[in-house]
Amino acid sequence: MGERQAIDWTTLWKKDDWMSVWIGFLILIVFMAGVTFKLPSWRWMTDGAFGEKFAGFNKKVESLGKDAEAKDEKGIQAQAVALKTALESKDRKAIGDAAGKLEKSAKDAKNKDIGKKADKLGKDIKRDAGSTIEKIMSGANLLNALYLLIGLWILGLIGMAFMGMPVGKFTLGFPIIFILSAISFFVAGNTTLSYYGLEVVFWALLFGLLVSNTIGVPDWLKTAVKTEFFIKIGLVLLGAEVLFTTIAKVGAYGMVQSIIVIGAVFYVTMWVARKIGLDDEFASILGSAVSICGVSAAIAAGGAV
Repeated sequence: MGERQAIDWTTLWKKDDWMSVWIGFLILIVFMAGVTFKLPSWRWMTDGAFGEKFAGFNKKVESLGKDAEAKDEKGIQAQAVALKTALESKDRKAIGDAAGKLEKSAKDAKNKDIGKKADKLGKDIKRDAGSTIEKIMSGANLLNALYLLIGLWILGLIGMAFMGMPVGKFTLGFPIIFILSAISFFVAGNTTLSYYGLEVVFWALLFGLLVSNTIGVPDWLKTAVKTEFFIKIGLVLLGAEVLFTTIAKVGAYGMVQSIIVIGAVFYVTMWVARKIGLDDEFASILGSAVSICGVSAAIAAGGAV
């Protein structure tokens, strides 16, 4: 038998995949300890896009009012009338306030079906009415973004320090990366662009290509561009969410089904990729992306292969 090779724990600790796992678990521990945090909102809808929904909103509100009258739900009926009046005024703030009152009235409904319908309609209209650029640029929302920046900044610095990376360069570069990410989220937050599938990943890629092909990426900023490190932290958190929520909902049979589907899609994708002449490395990246969770899986698999 050959000699057993010693494990270099220092090297393992410094690798970004190990460090990202530790950072991910640190975040989980903090939130499990009871810390709460409100993420900034990036969803916004133009007045024109909101106005296009008036006809649909009016029909739903009228239908709800008739159903509430038939079931003798006076509270919901009254709020439905008030919401219809607010919709006619086309004042987004008034519409949002009226929708919020309708949502609250649903809690006192005796008929559960009417209550659920009123609750959902109130939430949907209130969300759309409140999805404005002014809300995104409000002090409270920007403060949430600042808190997020500081938290991720600190966690990133911890990771860089343990991995032996230049902490100073990361300190300078990370806010720039965060701002570019925030701009991507802002653009992708537009409901019309989101409807056509132009999500945040597309805009982040577009802005990244724009920067790298115009002014270029300076050396001091490259340290902060730790794509795999950030993606893998996100995958740890995503995996934790899946474990705690999905297992409770679908049970053991659902998990077995998920494993079978993921395995089947992965190997079918690999087979098709090989048939059309792609190499195994690229085929495995495609298989991971298609079978698991898209871009995040592709980046993680790309680093692994």
